[in-house]
Amino acid sequence: MGSEQSPLLLYSSLVKESAPQGIEQPCQTGAANNQDEVLNLQNPHARLSLSRSLSETWDSYYFILEKHPLLVKSITAFFILGGGDLCGQGLEHWRGTAQVFGIDWVRAGRFAIFGLIGAPWSHYYFHYLDYFLPPSEHPFSVTTALKLLIDQGIQAPALLAVIISALSILKGEVRHHFEVMHMLNFCFSSTGKLWIPASLVNLAFVKPTLRVLYVNVIFFVWTIILSVMLNQS
Repeated sequence: MGSEQSPLLLYSSLVKESAPQGIEQPCQTGAANNQDEVLNLQNPHARLSLSRSLSETWDSYYFILEKHPLLVKSITAFFILGGGDLCGQGLEHWRGTAQVFGIDWVRAGRFAIFGLIGAPWSHYYFHYLDYFLPPSEHPFSVTTALKLLIDQGIQAPALLAVIISALSILKGEVRHHFEVMHMLNFCFSSTGKLWIPASLVNLAFVKPTLRVLYVNVIFFVWTIILSVMLNQS
């Protein structure tokens, strides 16, 4: 009798012997459901399924982007720029410099609307830039250098002026000339370090179809900086 194992102990030993290595068995039979959840989380097929879902989502987005480029780019910019301002507001609350309590949805809406109506600028700009100066096989070429010069020497200053003017109009204020120049100088000096290398990567390595999306992602970061700056000016 003393050498015989009880049915419960015998069952537990059999389960441990048949279990995969690295997974501990629950000491109570009532925890079988928790064990199944652990097995599902560690299952490589579950991770593969998530990766496949993300890939399918991206493929669907890319298909719609190629079919309706202007509409998709405008909607994407709407959410990215609006989200960038919301992150900027969160930064202001964290720093204790926020001028309002809670979320200023009107201010975030101004950035979102600018993204919606400003996306056509980038769409047609990159379209004609690549049309007249087709991308070269080598990323670092004379063509890329010329396009970067046009982008940062002509297009960027004009776009910055339009952005600040549009945001001022949407805010319902007429800003003093020196205040506008101060903000422009801030944009050139502080964010030039961001835009010049970002534009080089965009023109040298990014697919033409995805250039505006890439710019919108950079705008997300830039909008956080700009939204804080405009709120404190």
